[in-house]
Amino acid sequence: VKSGPWRGHGFIGVRFLMGGSLPVGSAPARGNVQLSLGASVEGGGRINNLVGVGLAIGRQPQHRDTYDAYCYGDQVCTYRSDNSATWFDAFVRVYVPVKRRIQPWFDVGGGALLIDRRFGQQGVHAGGVLRVASGVDFWVSRAVSLNVALLGRGHSVEGTTA
Repeated sequence: VKSGPWRGHGFIGVRFLMGGSLPVGSAPARGNVQLSLGASVEGGGRINNLVGVGLAIGRQPQHRDTYDAYCYGDQVCTYRSDNSATWFDAFVRVYVPVKRRIQPWFDVGGGALLIDRRFGQQGVHAGGVLRVASGVDFWVSRAVSLNVALLGRGHSVEGTTA
């Protein structure tokens, strides 16, 4: 990659997520899923070589319930209910100014969070989310990079936090 004042004007990405809930906070903000897979899409623009802004939307399992109910006459069946979290983030990303093909970055932001209600309840829990992330872009051409990132989110939902 030739060194220049910056690398592209915008970014768009699809992230495959692997994560889970930490044992802090209380329900409904705190989930009980220890390991889950999710996905998100993010995009944004670079203001200059150091700063960019972006938006992200994603979804990942948050809480899992099991319950017993009568299914055929007197027969009891066990059902599982999976509840997912959907978040909408806006963030500011700061790039480390390097002239090589590897470029670290950090971002911080926040937004809205929706968590599916548990079995038997209607609607969703609504709240806010704080996003903190760091990652590294590996540039494979002047316009394409692959990256690895570590992303953390803190939730506040209806007076509870996690």
